[in-house]
Amino acid sequence: MRKRRSVQELFWSHIEKDSTGCWIWQAAITGSGYGSWRGGGAHRAAYTYAKGPIPKGLLIRHMCHNRRCVNPAHLEVGDEKDNARDTLLAGNCRSKLTWNDVIRIRITYRDGAATIEQLAQRYGCAAGTIRNVVLMKTWILE
Repeated sequence: MRKRRSVQELFWSHIEKDSTGCWIWQAAITGSGYGSWRGGGAHRAAYTYAKGPIPKGLLIRHMCHNRRCVNPAHLEVGDEKDNARDTLLAGNCRSKLTWNDVIRIRITYRDGAATIEQLAQRYGCAAGTIRNVVLMKTWILE
C-alpha cells in the first residue's frame, strides 16, 4: 500500500526551483498572479509551513518581488506600509500611479462606473493594489 502524502508534502511537490533562487508555484494561480493553495495564498502557506504562524494584522511580503515565489527565504512579514514601500522601490504598479490617477480611480469606483477588476486592468495594476487605493489603505496623506 502506498503511503499517503501529508498536506505539506503535497504543497512542496508543486514547486520548481529556478536559477534566481525563487521556488516557483506550479499549481493554481490567482487572477493577480499569486499562487493559490486551499483557499489562500500559496506564499502565506509556505511561510506558515516553514516559519510558523503569521502574526495577526501582518501580511507576507515577497522580497524577490515574484508573486509566484514560495521560497521561505524570500518571504518576510510586514504591514501595509512595508508592502507599499517594497512595491515603490521595486518600480511596480504603485510607482505607475499618480495622484491624479488615484483621484480618478476613487471617483470612478465610488460612482459605480467601474469595478476594481476593471480599474486594475485599465491602470495595469493588480486588483489588490486598486482595492487598497479605493479603501485608502495606500495613497493617503500623512
